[in-house]
This record gives sequence, C-alpha cells and structure tokens, in this order.
Amino acid sequence: MEADGNNNQSILAGCEYELSEPFGIHQVWQRLLLTTAELPVDTVRDSPALIVPGRKQAHVTFGQLEQRASALAQKLWASRGVDSTLSSCQDDWIIAVCLPPSTELIVSLLAIFKLGAAYLPLDPAFPSNRVAHILDDAKPALLITSTAVLNEVHFGHLFQDLAVYRYDRDDQNEQPAGQQQLAPVQPARHQDLAVVLYTSGSTGTPKGVRLTHRNIYHRLNWQWRTFPFTAGEVCCFKTALTFVDSIAEIWAPLLRAVPIVIIPKIITQNPEVFIATLESHCVTRLVLVPSLMSAILAHFSGNNKTSSSSRSLQQLRLWVCSGEVLSPQLLRQFFHYLDGRVCNFYGSTEVTGDVTCVTFGNSEDVENLLVDNRVPLGSALDNCAIYILSPLGEVVDLGQIGEVFVSGAHVAEGYINGTKTGITASFVANAGDERKGHETMYRTGDYGRIVNGQLYYEGRADSQIKVRGHRIDLTEINAAVLQLDQVIKGVVLCYKPGQPEQEIIAFVVTNSNPSSIHQCLKKKLVSYAMPRVVVVGEIPLLVNGKIDRQLLLRDYAKNFKSKPIICRWNENELNRLDERERNVASALLKTVLSVLGGSLHKPLSLTDNYFYVGGNSLNAVSVVTKLRDQGFYLELGDFLEADNFHQVVIKMEASSKCRDSFPSCAKQLQNPSVSDYKIEMLNPSVKEEVKRITCECFSQKGDLELLTGVKYEDYEPLLDDVWQHFLDVNLSFTVKNIQGRTVACGMNCDAFDVPKLNPRAKALGYVFEVLEHAKGPAREALVNGKKGHVLQNFLVVTDSALLTPAENVALVQCVERETLTLAKSNGFHCIFTSNSSPLTQQICNDVLDYQILGEYQVNQFLALDGTKPFSHAPDSQLITIGVKYL
Repeated sequence: MEADGNNNQSILAGCEYELSEPFGIHQVWQRLLLTTAELPVDTVRDSPALIVPGRKQAHVTFGQLEQRASALAQKLWASRGVDSTLSSCQDDWIIAVCLPPSTELIVSLLAIFKLGAAYLPLDPAFPSNRVAHILDDAKPALLITSTAVLNEVHFGHLFQDLAVYRYDRDDQNEQPAGQQQLAPVQPARHQDLAVVLYTSGSTGTPKGVRLTHRNIYHRLNWQWRTFPFTAGEVCCFKTALTFVDSIAEIWAPLLRAVPIVIIPKIITQNPEVFIATLESHCVTRLVLVPSLMSAILAHFSGNNKTSSSSRSLQQLRLWVCSGEVLSPQLLRQFFHYLDGRVCNFYGSTEVTGDVTCVTFGNSEDVENLLVDNRVPLGSALDNCAIYILSPLGEVVDLGQIGEVFVSGAHVAEGYINGTKTGITASFVANAGDERKGHETMYRTGDYGRIVNGQLYYEGRADSQIKVRGHRIDLTEINAAVLQLDQVIKGVVLCYKPGQPEQEIIAFVVTNSNPSSIHQCLKKKLVSYAMPRVVVVGEIPLLVNGKIDRQLLLRDYAKNFKSKPIICRWNENELNRLDERERNVASALLKTVLSVLGGSLHKPLSLTDNYFYVGGNSLNAVSVVTKLRDQGFYLELGDFLEADNFHQVVIKMEASSKCRDSFPSCAKQLQNPSVSDYKIEMLNPSVKEEVKRITCECFSQKGDLELLTGVKYEDYEPLLDDVWQHFLDVNLSFTVKNIQGRTVACGMNCDAFDVPKLNPRAKALGYVFEVLEHAKGPAREALVNGKKGHVLQNFLVVTDSALLTPAENVALVQCVERETLTLAKSNGFHCIFTSNSSPLTQQICNDVLDYQILGEYQVNQFLALDGTKPFSHAPDSQLITIGVKYL
C-alpha cells in the first residue's frame, strides 16, 4: 500500500513536510508577537485581531488579546484550583467552554492553550442528555462560561460538581492597553492534546475526538502554503465551535496576524444581513457549508440582483465549502452571480477537518472536472494519504469504487476513553504503508473512487440498504428527490434498516402535494427504491450546519409511526361489497394496518398496492402469516404479485370458500402453485446454467458476499469442485419454467457427508468460514455421528433477472417445500439450514415453521487470520441456524 507504488492503484498522496519548530498553538502565537517577518512587532500588537459587528468598542487588538488571555490564564491558575485539578488528572487535562461567539470565547481558548490544557466546547443549544454524556466521558477539570449562558441553557444543573469560572461574575481585572505587559504564562503541563470535539453521534452515542497540536499545525501549515494571506485580508469566525472547521477558521488567520470578524448565528441565519456584514467588514475569505452558500445565492436570485451582485462581495475572493456534498448546479449558480475562487474541502472531525481539496476559478473548471455529474473532492493535502480499499482491505484499481481510508498527519489520536494510538473499528492499522506518520488509517465510512488524480464521492457505506433483495444507495434516491422542482429542501433516510419495519423516507420542504412528488419520483426510480414522502416545515440542522438526521427519524417515529389513523380505510368501498366479500376485505385491511401501523400516510383503499403504502417483502411475510392464523391460506407470492388489495381479497375469498366446502383443500392451498414450473433432479446438462445463476445470485445479492466483495468468478471454481459430489448423492434439484430455462436450484447433501470446500478467493473464503463458525457446532450436535439422519440445505438460488419479486418469493418457497418432500422420501429425520437473507429467514421462520437453534451477529466474527472481515456490517446482519423436524 505504499503511496509511491503501483500507479494503477487507487492511492492519493500529498507532499511530505517535517515540522522544524515548536508547533503548539500557544508557541506559534508567542512567536507571532515576538518576531514577525511580515510586520514590525509593535504593528502586530496594535493591529485589530477580533472585530465584533455592532459593538461600540469595535475591535480587540493582538496586544489586548494577548494581555487578556494571559490575565485569564493566571487568574484561573491562582483562583480556581487549577493546580489541584491538574494534580488529580491521570491523563488528559481538559477545560470545557460554554460561551457564544464573542471576544471572551477567543480569549478563553488562548488562555487554555497557555495553561497547557485542551479545550472542550459545549454548545448552549446541546440537549441535556448529550451534555451529561460528554461531561461523564471527558471529565473536564473546569468550565468557563457566563451567568447569562447558565440561565439560558437547560443543563446548568449538570455543573454543580464542576469548578466554574463565569465571566460576568468573576472579575477578570482586565488591564488597560497602556499597562505594563504581563509576563508570559508558563504551561502548567506539556500535552499534545489540544481540542476535544464530540461527533454528531449518528450511531446514538457521541464520541470525543482527540485532536492534537501536531494535527492542527500540520493542517494550518498546508493552508498557509497553499493559500497564503496577503496584506489587508480579513477573515470571519461564524462556525460553531463544536464543528471542526472552526479550528482553522479561528487560528489560521490569527496566527498570521490576520483579523477575524466574529459573526453570531443570528446574522448567518439571515442571508441579507449576513451579506451586508461581510460586505461592510471587507471579509476576503469565507468557510461555509453548501447549504449556506445556496441561501446566499438564493438571495441574489430571488431579488434579481444579477447586476448588483456583480458589485457585491467583490472583496470576498476565496469561498471554502465543506461538510456537505457540493453539487454542480450550485457551482454553476455561484459563477453566474459571483466572482472568486471556490474550494471544495473533504474530511471529518477524525482527520482534523480536511484531507483533500480542489479549487474552481470559473465555470469551465467545473465542467472540466465533473465525472458522472459529480464534483470532485480533490487531491490529497500535505502529509496525507488517501486509499480506496475493497471490503477485504486491498487497494482497488484506479476508477473502481471502494471505501475511503485516510492516513497521515491529520489523523486524530483516537477517541476519549479509547486507546490513543490503538486499533478500533474506525482507526485501523496501516500494514501496507511503512512511512513514518502513516501507521494508522481512519476509516471514513464513505465510498469513493479516484479518477484523473481526483477523489470523487460515491455515497456512504451506511447508506447502502437492501430492498426486496436489491441493494440500493440512499444517495441516489436523495439526488432524484432534490432534482424535483417541487422540492425546496430535502433528505432521504432509512427508518430501521434491515428490519421488517424498514422504510425509505424522503423528508421534504415543499409547497406541493406529497402525491405529486410521489408521481414524479415514479418516473425516476424503480419501484423498490420508491420512498415515502413526508412533508416537514424545515430540515433541522445540527450546530455544525449538517442535517440532524437522528432528530428527523425520532420525530418520524413519534409523529407518524405511533400516530393512529382516524379513518383507517375507505368504508364506502367496503359497503359496496356483499357481506362475505366485505368480511374478507375487512380482515385483510385490518391485518395490513396491524403490520404497517403508523407508517400509513392515508386511509387504505382496495385499489392500493401493498408496496406503495409502505409494505415490503419482509413485512409481507407477517401479513400472510397473520392471515393464515385467521384461516386464509394465501400464498406469499400471490400476495406480492397482486396489483392491489382487491385482487388479494378475491384470492382470499377463494381460499375461504374452498376451506369451507372441502376442508382437505386447505392443506393444498398452503403449497405454491407450480403448474408453470417443472422440477428435475440435478443432472450434468444443467451445470452451466446452475453455475451462472449461483454466481450471479450470490455475487450481486448475497448479504455476506456483498460485505466482502465476492466476485462472479470467485464462485465458479468452487462449484466445479463440489458439482460431482452433489450429483452422486442425488439430493439436489432444479426448477425450470415453461420455456425450459432453469430459474431456481436447491442443492442439498447429507449433513454427515458435507463436501470439503476450498475457495480460492479470500473474500469467498471468509463467507464460508463465518458460515461454518456459526452453524458447525449445531450441525455436529444434530448429526451425532449418524449418516442419513440430517439433510443439510447447502444453497437455494433463483434467477431473479427473469422473475418478478412475487415470482422470486414463490420460487424460494417452492424450493424449500420441495426440499421437505425430498427429505421425507429419503428417510431423513430433519432438515438443517443456515440463512443470512432476511427474507429467507422470515419464510423459514414464519411460513415453513423452522425451529431456530441460534443466531450469529456477523460483525463480531474473528477470522482465523486475525481480521474481522465483517466488522462494517450492521448489527442487524445475522446468520440464523434452523432445523425442521419431519
């Protein structure tokens, strides 16, 4: 994995620079004040450092900032028991800060650095439970805040046992500008930890990222080399302190004697006021998320200010976008209204904010760099390396999609209360790159590819979900939603992925009817990728400007899933039916309602299709099972194949009449109709067809195979190895359609005599290793040394390319039931099976009444080579082990 290795490998590497001078932020600050090549020292001290819009005392000079920070550091050391808290600190020394954007905030951060501590920002908008977790996890020694903030927040009571410094209560005794300079504060301890930032907690539990002075200085050094400041520049600090971009926003300009304008959130929320503020203070650089840039451009667009905008923000020459996907439409719109350079930065908190960058000077640059209408994320920053890896951790070829990993000087020191330099699910050993500083890689969770030396974003690893056996990416659905003219803002999320209640939800801000959006999406998306459209008043944002996905999903669960529908179905429709048909329809709609619950966004109608009202193949099994409990022997395939509920009612009524007139007919109705299919025992003539179906089925749709990246060709030699064994035991069969094409296959063997498997590909080897690990002990216990006792279901495959979803489900049932018949006729006592597909699991559990012997969570599997090849799998990805006694 050497960065200078195979040119065909997907690796980007930045230039390498060594740090030749002390790199602590406070040390760089002192050098700035004592010796500056660009400006005389007195000029720097008298120059504005902090500018506050609307204040009578409009600015704080660099000299005043130094005095106030030194005075605060000395006061904290002398009067707040810092020495005692320091002596009790076993490891990190952390000081929490809870202040709004202000001069006091910047003074506090510099004072903390002067003491040798790290700062931990607490946003006043944080919920109490988040603050409680952070305090318990990070254990700060001290809090710097104000009485006004404590009176406003909901979590003030959590600070009772914490030493607190309040600006408006504890007299800071600020010195006049002309007073003698304070002696420099000597750090109370020397630690590299500089900042602790808690992530947004998409997994439910926020984690504190440990950023060091070394991380930060490397990041700033790259910026100073790539985008050097020129005389007269002004920057601004407007990003929430809890967001990693705030670090460079504050310290990149200040450590180069460039002033910053402190802009509160209330100004950035009003585009007109925000633009006026940038204009009046001659701000030359701006860091922002694309959604804020969109709001600024919408202001120009909405007011038809094409001509006046050309005169606006002329001084703002560098726009830095990060934190969200930057669209080509937004870039084109920017260059239509404004001049300047736009940078697209990519990174995360765990890599000190940024690891790649690309710059656009005009609209031609945009068009030249687009690939598949995607804006590039750029090339690697100095001292950083980007790797695109397969699920097995191997570097993929250029142009191929894989997961993005990062190594180098920007990679954080791990998480609070985690191993600093150890290996976790997010921070992994970089065994292939022996360069100093690249020993650890951060796993971003993003998919990407490298084209022409540029990294391109290809979605989130956790945005990949399966619907009716098809793997889809939520980012593709999200793009389709945002392309609609009716949608002002929107985001697509998955509710309870992998579970029977799974739903794709499109949260949109719109003035249109949800049904019209739904109709438009039907023209863009395949049926199984159709989201449910939920209209919201606004898309909530976290304090860092990113979308608060967890809040949207919580509100959805509260306001939609648990909210009963007053009018549950169209009573007028039912009243037009005769009594018998009305009773059947009522039973069906009640059952559907009980399964889908609050996900129904309108009363049910007999003309509705099950999938369009929120159903899927998984919860369809629950509907059919519940109907059977009521005496309606409806096939799962018939239910899924029906165009609407009225067709289902007709099938249910037929089964009800048959049951009443001929009780023995009920048993027949439980078996799927195979009149259009022919079952044949496995024979040499179908080998190539079975190989093709098996290779396609598992490489394209196999849950475990997709996790390790199994390819079509990986299965071919393995099937060649075991083919003769399955022919000899004569326990396997194929299913052919009326055209004579093989559309399904069930391969079985005696569990006492399982063929030895020797997969050549490592990816496939992991699949069979985890399967054997999960089912081996149970199989041995069942077999108990007896031949002819247990039939093992080796595999079930269907040619889904030739089948509708309903036909596919029906064939799976057909194969499973034919296996039952085969087992009985050959004198086996039971059938043993393992399943990793949620659909097959439900069919075996709920329809075929398999007894579950155990479940295995695949992301916990430790392979024989010491790796965890399925560590990125969701917790819901299980292997179930089942048995059916005959």
